Amino acid sequence: MNKILLILSLFTVIGLSGCTDSDADDTPLISVLGIYLNDGDTDYAYDPEELPVLTRNDVLTLIMQLDGKGTELKSFYASLVEGEDGDLSHVVRVIISDYEEDHVTDDSNFTNPEDGRVGFVDGVTKSQVTAQVKIRTSQENEAEVGFYLSSRAKPDQGGEVKLLFQTGERIEIEPEPEDVKENMESRI
Repeated sequence: MNKILLILSLFTVIGLSGCTDSDADDTPLISVLGIYLNDGDTDYAYDPEELPVLTRNDVLTLIMQLDGKGTELKSFYASLVEGEDGDLSHVVRVIISDYEEDHVTDDSNFTNPEDGRVGFVDGVTKSQVTAQVKIRTSQENEAEVGFYLSSRAKPDQGGEVKLLFQTGERIEIEPEPEDVKENMESRI
């Protein structure tokens, strides 16, 4: 698996099992508006399979809309999902690089963008954040980053987006010259 995968629950929320439809209506939602690699112009949010293997010093930028669905937002944070390889902090680092400052508390117990977390002030029901996933290694690894959103109304049920990706050496494939393609086609 040399491509990035967004887990099927990209635009869904957790905590829905055992809930009625009316309970799910006010569960906070994270919508991914854009995924960009290394300040490039290509948006991979709608075609993540096209993103190449990530290598050392690559930076994925994710722009996300946070919606409390009518309830006040409480917190948003990123977390590395530990897999078979255990701690993945040597593989990636996640920071919140941009957020609406008037929506976020400056209390360091709740907000630390360098650690991938922000806490919201009272009254905020929608906000937008930008997270950067910085790759620290070019060893072959599979890493998963989770983004979590909770509201004041239902702190035990929140929105979730998980991003699963591969790191390693990027292999560039040279296109075949036209004369080789023509030779191959004439043999068929």
